[in-house]
Amino acid sequence: MPSNLKGWIGFLVITIIIIGGAFGTSHILKTSTSGTAISGITASGVNGYYDSANQTYVANVTQSTSNVTFSISMTLTSASGALNISVVSPAIENLSAFNSTFTTLYNKIYNDSVNQTLKNGGTLNATVNASLAENATILATTYAHQNLTYSMFPSFSKDVSFTGGVYTFNLTVELNATAFSLITSGQQLSAVVNAAVGSSSANAIIVFSKV
Repeated sequence: MPSNLKGWIGFLVITIIIIGGAFGTSHILKTSTSGTAISGITASGVNGYYDSANQTYVANVTQSTSNVTFSISMTLTSASGALNISVVSPAIENLSAFNSTFTTLYNKIYNDSVNQTLKNGGTLNATVNASLAENATILATTYAHQNLTYSMFPSFSKDVSFTGGVYTFNLTVELNATAFSLITSGQQLSAVVNAAVGSSSANAIIVFSKV
């Protein structure tokens, strides 16, 4: 691999690690606004507790945990109307497999590019070679990241109708076995629940903590 790319590749790998750790939390959190509120969360199929001060439910998941149902209670801005509920799942990347996957992809993309350049009558000088290597690095990094990142469960958004100024949403999730196997003991991944009535919204966090 060209030596002038090693530092840049290292930067990309570090960036992926940071993105992987934050995925599903801060970068997709909507700001809560007055009126709509999360009033409580309970769960079945898992042991845990609700932190009302932070609208956060901590679910202590074990190796035997597979399906979990969360009941999320909400108070809303009007007596009746339309409510949008969106849930963003956390994701985790298989970092231990990244290097080997990246190397395989990089070599294939780079070699194919070289062969295609020569086939088209091009010259493989230093400038062209550097450009092909940079392109191979970007593509291999992107593909490796995509192929090795697993969501805990599918994210979704849905619209429902409510009456009485309150609504309880039952969220049942089946934990992805591959994603779950990558979580280490004590590690936490966070899902984000957003409830919105018009411009008024509220957030809740569901933390999956492996014990």
